[in-house]
Amino acid sequence: MKHGEWYWLDKAIIQIYAREMGLLSVGVYHFLASMADKNQSCYPSQKYIAERIGCSRGSVNKAIKSLVESKLISVWKTPGKSTVYHLLPVTVLNNDTHLSKERNHGVSKVNTNNNKGTRNNTNNIVYVKKSYSTKNTPDQDDLRAREELLANDLMEALGDERHFGRYLFYAQKYPEEFLRHVLSETNATPDSRIRKSRVALFRYLVKFYAKQTNEDHSG
Repeated sequence: MKHGEWYWLDKAIIQIYAREMGLLSVGVYHFLASMADKNQSCYPSQKYIAERIGCSRGSVNKAIKSLVESKLISVWKTPGKSTVYHLLPVTVLNNDTHLSKERNHGVSKVNTNNNKGTRNNTNNIVYVKKSYSTKNTPDQDDLRAREELLANDLMEALGDERHFGRYLFYAQKYPEEFLRHVLSETNATPDSRIRKSRVALFRYLVKFYAKQTNEDHSG
């Protein structure tokens, strides 16, 4: 498969969410998925989405609100006021979708998109943080493994192999979609706009958005 010519979607989008949200919302979700990078984020304007799928900007805005309410995407504003759409993991009960028990011709399930051709196997990272007891349960062991996987993804994406502990701290403290949004924005920043390094920019944006979120909640 050539770069940029494919993308993945969970079957639940059609089998579960379509009847709740309507086909327009599903169409907007498909468009966002087709544009998303390996961090599951993209930056199209509502006007551009409307032009590409053949509907009004108001309809796109309504569909995006529906996707946010259904917890299929999160929407962020960057310091430059551009809008970032981030696809969230699709969560349904095991029996909610009529999935084939056989693997699709040897293709393993991975993250929804990667328009640059690099697969990302962290689609099901758990977001809810739990306190650890002296003796971990299987669920706690699984959570720890997922946090370590996320930390490793951040470390490798930023080329900062010496500070795994720092990224593990982030993975334990912040939601996965938040960290992947920050990583996506960091990687999308041109070299000419980076004063020190991408690692320093990533750390700054984590603090900036975390503070902004806390202020929004306190207000």
